Amino acid sequence: MIRHGAASTGKRIVIDTATSSGDIVAPTVARHEALQTWLMVSGVFVGVSLLSVPIPGVNEPHYLSKARSFADSEWCRNDFFLQSADAHAVFFAVVGPATKILSSTATILIGRILSLMLLAWGWKMLGQQLQLPKYQIVMAACGFCLIGMTGNFSGEWVIGGFESKVPAYGCALTAVAFWLKAWCSQKKRTYAVAGIMAGLAVSWHPVVGLWFCIGIAATELILAFPGAASGAQDSDFTMTLTDRLRNLIMNGITFVVVSICFAVPGLIPALRVVMASDLSREELSQADYIQVFWRLAHHLDPSSFPVQAWIHSAILSGICVGGLVWLAFRNLRTPTVGRSAWWPLIGLLAAAAITAAAGVMIGWHDGKAVDMPNWQLRAFLLKFYPFRFFDALLPVTTALLAAKLLAKHIAERIHRMAVCVLVIATLTAAHQQQPQAPSAYTSGTYAAWMEACVWLKHNTPPDSLIYGPRESFGLKLFAERAEYVCFKDCPQDAAGILEWNRRLWRVHHWSAAAYADQVYQDSDLATLREKTGVTHVLTKRLGPFTAKPVWQNSVWRIYETNSSPDGKEPGRLN
Repeated sequence: MIRHGAASTGKRIVIDTATSSGDIVAPTVARHEALQTWLMVSGVFVGVSLLSVPIPGVNEPHYLSKARSFADSEWCRNDFFLQSADAHAVFFAVVGPATKILSSTATILIGRILSLMLLAWGWKMLGQQLQLPKYQIVMAACGFCLIGMTGNFSGEWVIGGFESKVPAYGCALTAVAFWLKAWCSQKKRTYAVAGIMAGLAVSWHPVVGLWFCIGIAATELILAFPGAASGAQDSDFTMTLTDRLRNLIMNGITFVVVSICFAVPGLIPALRVVMASDLSREELSQADYIQVFWRLAHHLDPSSFPVQAWIHSAILSGICVGGLVWLAFRNLRTPTVGRSAWWPLIGLLAAAAITAAAGVMIGWHDGKAVDMPNWQLRAFLLKFYPFRFFDALLPVTTALLAAKLLAKHIAERIHRMAVCVLVIATLTAAHQQQPQAPSAYTSGTYAAWMEACVWLKHNTPPDSLIYGPRESFGLKLFAERAEYVCFKDCPQDAAGILEWNRRLWRVHHWSAAAYADQVYQDSDLATLREKTGVTHVLTKRLGPFTAKPVWQNSVWRIYETNSSPDGKEPGRLN
């Protein structure tokens, strides 16, 4: 308690610690509780990532190679993918310098830990806004990870490797948490904080961030009117239409303006990728077709999604609908004081579901994609990942609702034991899912692949250009040599996509012509070099060659192409 008597005389104010301790202890306990929750969720997310996805993960060589090239333009400078447009410039600018001083393994490990801790912070804040206690938040985090292990709708994952979307989702969940708080309190300052985090999500990953921004704005518009949510306050029904519109406009302007300001660093490079004005309309449509209906069809073409993906999403949607009914029934029985944060979250999921449903209607086809009416417009719309928002938010909402429902049936005294069992089960399941080698490799062929990459790194000039196999994984990262073309490393700008496609066809036609006589002659290697500039061929399938490999192991062989026109031997360190 503060004694005010001395304040006016200039004497120091005395605090009676005996009577004020209760006021100090409560916030301290709350902070400790929040810290414990964050650390536990961080442990779950980081543990699942490291146990389920070996280093490097499926997309990490792709992102780290781009980041290193962004920071050092001389590194693998003749790799056309690394010279293509940068859609995730903020990620590359932040991570790039680390790749110059740390090993790839250290960069990935630190990146995973920091980005997943950011995601855990957003998860913790979201759980708090939904008034979930500590153990329910941790249970929900485990549920989210387990759901991710069982499947998804459009190939979207959140807990895994280190790439730009992971910190983007961390910022997005934090933005949603502040938005829920702002919706409940109607404080303009909190809308501004939500806008900051949403803008940062856009900067990290424009597609992830923008869908959350659009979803929040659309849900806010719907919930601005009385009766739109069961959690509305009585005062909402007495407000005039003018007052409601004034609040909506002021809050919306605050959120939008702030989010745009913080989104600019990532939004401008992304717009440059999309706006390829130097290409014809036919070329742009061709690039969209290649991206949507071929290279990334597993993410963008709903007709290619497997049946189990639809069943998986239907089950999760059913759980969410059941949870929604339970929340509505609970509100009728015991009306909440003030606004409930569950309703805007459910509204956000509904906005995501509507977006995904629109994507299905736009992209569904039984025959060839080019036979759809206005397929060019459909491909253009689908390349903005209309399913990603729903695919990420559905397991988030399901896990939180399930934790809320299940906790009612678990005695409070055994919450800690239940969480411990669930965490152990989650980490065990993650470990069981860890692959022994990347896709298309066995443990033996992958070990041999790494030997080949190490040989290239130490026995070829830095400006060498490698033609590798279709399943090439991390060659730039491991060998530190440029690739002529890599199926995994498809650029995101239209010009880059078209060049990537041309290079794939060029080497395909070369291989078919060279093998017409059932053997790859020295002249065929010379032709390859003349047409592509390739200095080395790394293969396990092509052959036989008349030339002897400069290196080989039990799986892979490396060949040099013929001498260059100036008479110097390619690939010799002299």
